[in-house]
Amino acid sequence: MVEKRSLLHWFKANKNITVKGILIEHTKAVERTCSESINLYKALKGELTQNPVEIISKISAFEEQADQLQDVLAERELIHGEFPPNVQEDLFRMIRRIDEAANWIKTASKNANLVLNLKLNYPDKLHDYLIQLSTITKDSVEIFSKTLQYLGVNDDKVISNRNKIEKLERQGDEVYYLAKETILKLGTQLDNAILFLSLDTAKALENASDACSKASDYLYSIVMAAPVR
Repeated sequence: MVEKRSLLHWFKANKNITVKGILIEHTKAVERTCSESINLYKALKGELTQNPVEIISKISAFEEQADQLQDVLAERELIHGEFPPNVQEDLFRMIRRIDEAANWIKTASKNANLVLNLKLNYPDKLHDYLIQLSTITKDSVEIFSKTLQYLGVNDDKVISNRNKIEKLERQGDEVYYLAKETILKLGTQLDNAILFLSLDTAKALENASDACSKASDYLYSIVMAAPVR
């Protein structure tokens, strides 16, 4: 009888333990971009006294940190890890996906910077949706980070956490739809520039949530397609 070999085997190798540590560190950097994204839209709404421009700078810094860790994983650690080729490939794709969450958060923050520079304002109600979308992504990244900690410890937790992330992704889709509906209903009342930036910002934040879900799918695929012995 053929027996399935789980991630418990792979992530006990010393070199792979190093990979796991950097994976978690990378995800924490992504998580910090999400936290600052929440702060950004709260500041723009007037709920925080922090300077939005300073928050945007923090988002860029954390996104850059995530990129650097992604490069370390892709160019050095994964190559020297003791993973089967198919697992190595899926891990690389997973890293790229979760890193995209930080990229989309940064894209949204650049839109906010344009709004500030052009002396425009997002519609009042939109702030709430942008905060919700940022929070959903942060929650997803937090769960993903916890999931990585279960690698080599508990495959079942990896699978159950994926379901939680999928649920959050569906919530993100719903919030994005409401945000888009609100913006389009205001249509003629909005300047063309703020209309475009509002739609683009909401979509960027929704894309960040989607990226987390796709990263989780890759991790699920690795668990379910583990080699046999």
